[in-house]
Amino acid sequence: MGLSRKQHKRPQTSRIYRHKRSNTPKHKDPPTFEATTGKAAVWGTVVIGRKLRQVLSLQRNFVLAISRGYRTTATIDAIILSGVLPLNIKIREEAMRARVGRMGKIEQIENSTLKHNEYETKIQYLKSHPAHTGKGINIWPSKIPPPKTDITIYTDGTKSEEGVVSAYVIYNKNNEIKTWQTKLEEYNSVFQAELTAIEIAILNTKDTNHKNITILSDSNSSLQAIKDPSNTSPIVKSIQRTLQTTKTRYTMQWIKAHNNTLGNERADTLAKLAVKNEDIPKTKLPKPLSHLKKTLRDISIINWQTQWTEEGEGRRLHSYIHKVDLNKNIGDTTLTQFLTGHATTPSYFHKIGQESSPNCVCGRVGDLDHFSYDCPLTREIHFKNPGPDKTVQKRMILREKGLRNNCRIIINFLQSRNRELCEPAP
Repeated sequence: MGLSRKQHKRPQTSRIYRHKRSNTPKHKDPPTFEATTGKAAVWGTVVIGRKLRQVLSLQRNFVLAISRGYRTTATIDAIILSGVLPLNIKIREEAMRARVGRMGKIEQIENSTLKHNEYETKIQYLKSHPAHTGKGINIWPSKIPPPKTDITIYTDGTKSEEGVVSAYVIYNKNNEIKTWQTKLEEYNSVFQAELTAIEIAILNTKDTNHKNITILSDSNSSLQAIKDPSNTSPIVKSIQRTLQTTKTRYTMQWIKAHNNTLGNERADTLAKLAVKNEDIPKTKLPKPLSHLKKTLRDISIINWQTQWTEEGEGRRLHSYIHKVDLNKNIGDTTLTQFLTGHATTPSYFHKIGQESSPNCVCGRVGDLDHFSYDCPLTREIHFKNPGPDKTVQKRMILREKGLRNNCRIIINFLQSRNRELCEPAP
């Protein structure tokens, strides 16, 4: 009896098992995190004991694939080599982010108090009537000159180590008639600064006698956000509502920054001057959600570093990598073997039960340090000038190309000899 089409259908596979290492960017978390951190706000604030072991076991296969290590490589080592957060720390981060950003909770994490009312609240798309969608919003193509108007406003927002500022300048037929500057808090984003300049420019000119006004900005992201009816930023929604209700017609256009345009250069100068001027008034805006994300990520990095310092002390990998780094991704098989010590050495064969002795044929313990510095069989490929305790050179291996190549030469030599270097059984 033949099988039906339904019986022939291939079973669906969970997305976390379809992960491809080659398509995973170094700076992003593997899909495991997306699948595992769902509803983390409910259960993810405390991950300990059995739950911790289960969570890390989910992450293990992925970090091993990314780092290209042996199956015997410790999970904590593979996580460091892959440059991804431990899943238990990531889950806690996502839980705090959801509870503060979406559920309106006040959370105490480490020495920081995170309050929902200090951050931007997203405006729901459905709160805007569909009939008002796009009304009053005119974003002019950048390659086409905008219609000529008596009033032209150039806006600018900037963020630097010195502060966050917004500014605009108004021209009436090439004559400067008004300038405006304000300071924001250090935690505010450049996106907020650009939008604030546009919003205040509209509010200060909407009740004038001018029926048509052109606003030129070098922030394309701000203009595209204003154009998007589904954008949830409170500043964007405020600008959209103002444009929908005012009788003045505003035409907005993106212009290239630092292109010797008089008004744009003037607005940029005003913004830079406002940074150093203590008399400039301040505008209070809520913290962006990106600030909450950055705060939680910084806390996660600190917790990860503390965990690695406590658990990694005494491990071989810790002598080479003592500081955690999300931008560090070591996907080189030979380099991973060298750093973790899981390579074809007598001590490794003894550790996994394939040899009775961990010693090299020369009589000493045959670990990687032995073959890198002491073994007479590998004298020609030893590391040069290791120093008294070798610590400095070990920390430099990931920075110096020559040292990394030496690691690969040693690993390739060991692989070519395999068990020939193991001490014969008595």
